[in-house]
Amino acid sequence: MRLSSKKFLDYFTNPHSTEEMPVIDRHVMKKKKFYLYKKGVVLCLITIIQRKCDKIVMKKQENDEQMEKKFAIVKNGAKMEEKAKDTMGGGRMQYEGQICRAPMERGAYMLPVAVGCSYNACKFCTLFKHLQYRELPIAQIEEELQRVKGLNGRPRRVFLGDGNAFGMKTERLLKILKLVREYFPDVAEVNMDATVTNIQEKSDVELKKLWEAGVRHLYLGIESGLPDVLEWMHKDHNTGGSIYSD
Repeated sequence: MRLSSKKFLDYFTNPHSTEEMPVIDRHVMKKKKFYLYKKGVVLCLITIIQRKCDKIVMKKQENDEQMEKKFAIVKNGAKMEEKAKDTMGGGRMQYEGQICRAPMERGAYMLPVAVGCSYNACKFCTLFKHLQYRELPIAQIEEELQRVKGLNGRPRRVFLGDGNAFGMKTERLLKILKLVREYFPDVAEVNMDATVTNIQEKSDVELKKLWEAGVRHLYLGIESGLPDVLEWMHKDHNTGGSIYSD
């Protein structure tokens, strides 16, 4: 189904529209970016890319079931914009808090396994101050994997959120890694954030098991090689720990 940009825009700007949501064709829009509003509660940013499909960001206010229905139809195989926090039937589960990950992980499938940071005391960091740290139930994590698989998702790289997922117990991490492999056997690597202390707390045997289960990159906040600076910033490690973790 092909639609002109004007007709597509009219659909969203007309508050009395009763038509079904049209399937999004990757050749519909000629402009790079534009914003669509529907009754002031939905923001949809569509970026056309010269590849196989569109990138789409969808956001809606809570308790708006009608909007969820109207935005439920998305072209099969559509790639969701990486920064999306809340997509309806799209590429991300609802994410609590601010998304934070290394630029190298921008193209990875972000799988939340916790909320916040278990340390959460660094003087300079405000990302998780308002969040009470908790680990998400394994059942909830598996539901997310099922949802993405149901959308024909085929990630090759997975990033486990939130602030320092590597701080979780090894047994729990291995369960999550096993689930990732069960649903997406072609995943080449699983990465996550960690603190120096997180690494020190795990034995060589545990680290080897995690490597064998697919963990490849850990992102550390070493911050400084000066002991007094580390103390001032309330880091949970010293310079000796930084060398050990490296």
